[in-house]
Amino acid sequence: MSLASLNRPLRMGIVGGGSDAFIGKVHRVAAQLDGKIRLVAGALSIDPQVAVQSGKDLFLDPKRVYLNYQDMLAAEVALPADERVDFVSVVTPDDTHVPISIAFLEKGFSIFCEKPVSVTLDDAHKLRDTVRKTGRAFAIMHGYTGYPLVRHARTLVRGGKLGKIYKIIAEYPQDWILPRGDAPLHLAGWRMDPKFGKSLSMGDIGIHAAQLARFITGLDIEAVNADLQTYTPGGRRDDDGNVLIRYKGGAHGILYASQVSAGEENGLTIRIYGEKGGIEWHQEQPNSLLLKTQGAPTQILTPAQPYLDPSARISRMPTGHPEGLIEAFANLYRDFAEDVAAVQQGGTVSTDHIYPDIDDAVFGKTFVEYATRSNESSEKWLPFPAI
Repeated sequence: MSLASLNRPLRMGIVGGGSDAFIGKVHRVAAQLDGKIRLVAGALSIDPQVAVQSGKDLFLDPKRVYLNYQDMLAAEVALPADERVDFVSVVTPDDTHVPISIAFLEKGFSIFCEKPVSVTLDDAHKLRDTVRKTGRAFAIMHGYTGYPLVRHARTLVRGGKLGKIYKIIAEYPQDWILPRGDAPLHLAGWRMDPKFGKSLSMGDIGIHAAQLARFITGLDIEAVNADLQTYTPGGRRDDDGNVLIRYKGGAHGILYASQVSAGEENGLTIRIYGEKGGIEWHQEQPNSLLLKTQGAPTQILTPAQPYLDPSARISRMPTGHPEGLIEAFANLYRDFAEDVAAVQQGGTVSTDHIYPDIDDAVFGKTFVEYATRSNESSEKWLPFPAI
């Protein structure tokens, strides 16, 4: 069973993602990029005026533009099965992810959720229990795993091209908290509120670096040793952090995440070194993957080439035509759509999908939690639990 056998585009609903939202727009555009998904309903904002106007801007049926997710759930469940949404994207602030996701899952809807999946680790486990109980498809948005060359890096590393892995270096520097000219410090907004978790640097961006390392290498973390700090005057959450990581199997890692690194924009980078070679990938130049071998010239691999692994042959453009974040998001939605379609036809979620799932969501929240615990502990090195 597949999307092709369903013989129609999937019907998408969204909670959040109105005209006043950044990442929600990326979700909306990416999901519909290939014509396999169509947005038909949404509770687009907690502000009624924004919700209604966003629905108009998106040409949604006014009857399916809701003012809150509870109304959306009740109305969609009441529709005939051949009209209601097939899945819901949750692109709201972190503290609402779990209640919204559980409510829709328990009524039979699959979920694509923004990261991090929750504020607390207990809530992440609660959500995983619900996903497993309902058998619905669940994806967590780590969009960088949708890049073709990240997929190829995964094949190289897991296939032994680099040999035994020794070192994993992941970094994610930004400077968005720092003032710009006469603009004030970015102390307002929900991201700076401690109710969303103690760590901003790890919860907002460090989680992406940790997930990227996990996605490419498949290695489990054994222990973490974190040092987090707040440089922003009046900041209520840490804005910079460094984490030493021990992986099972003997590899060691360094993860650095900072939102006060002046001059940096969105510098997610990963370097992985093994006994035979290394790879290097930069998110701001996502169409180049460096493959390094001792005593030989560095190779620059590019997308849409026949030498890439089949899992990485997902470019929509011919060679030399760059693709970016929206296309990476779209790749995850395209993979996710196949599982949603299977479930809608009475099947089950695939066990070999590539998109980040509920276990990856729990991993991300666990990483943030244990980095925070390590920072506060006198022991420093903390054993990392099994996911």
